[in-house]
Amino acid sequence: MDRSITIDGKAYELVASQQRGASAVYRGKDEYLRIGEKRIIERHLEVHRAMEAAHYPIPKLLDSGKVGYRYYFLERSLGEVPLGDLFAADWKAHGEISESHFLELLKVAESFGNAQIETRTDGNKRELSSGIYLEVLCDELPEHAQKVRARFDAVFERLAQFPYVLSHGDFNPRNLFSEGAIDLEHSFQAPFGYDLVTALVHIELHPEKGDYEFFAKYRYSDEQKKRYLASLDKIAARFQLPPISTYADDFAFLRAIWSTVRMYEWPKLQKWRYEYLVRRYLS
Repeated sequence: MDRSITIDGKAYELVASQQRGASAVYRGKDEYLRIGEKRIIERHLEVHRAMEAAHYPIPKLLDSGKVGYRYYFLERSLGEVPLGDLFAADWKAHGEISESHFLELLKVAESFGNAQIETRTDGNKRELSSGIYLEVLCDELPEHAQKVRARFDAVFERLAQFPYVLSHGDFNPRNLFSEGAIDLEHSFQAPFGYDLVTALVHIELHPEKGDYEFFAKYRYSDEQKKRYLASLDKIAARFQLPPISTYADDFAFLRAIWSTVRMYEWPKLQKWRYEYLVRRYLS
């Protein structure tokens, strides 16, 4: 990937390469450039436009086009520091997430949930299993495949009380700002509550410390976990849905699958997550 790109006289600097080099993200002045293969960018644009139409709190689309053989679109920046980094700074300085930053998480989760419900549709087992890479995990852990599929079937049945909605797919604080969510490329249809619970349980899929490629840089307090789940239950009640907290473990299982697969570049964390998933959900 080029370290910098200029489009219409504006310069953009590389932030990250994605999808094994098939796309990339660049930063400009108050905006971001997402560029890559046609099929990838067109799908991202389709999701982005659908979320904009439903008033999801996401970056505003500014432009789209083609440069050379690559396609691109521009979106407005939502800020410089995501909530995950703010949480990590709080934790390093004070050993806890600050009240002000935690309230920002509650605000963006509520805004996102209120928008999501407008995209409700019927559940699709195949779409959900594909979205979380269920069969990839079964291929990676063949000795546990039968238990994984059995638990997934049970979770699918329990979550049938929730409508399916256009979901972010990776709704964790590293992708969240006070104004909304970024990085929509993992989007798929999932039960209402999947994204919202992901923001809480994502960090549990990281070890506290040790010789790992990544580890937890913050934790929620027990009181914050209760408050967060209570806020999700209020959102669900607004739409005459069951309490999300009652099904938090089911949503967490789906997220654990998504987070465990395709971790070949980080073998130490991969092994830890394999063991965590088996111990936590299959024992």
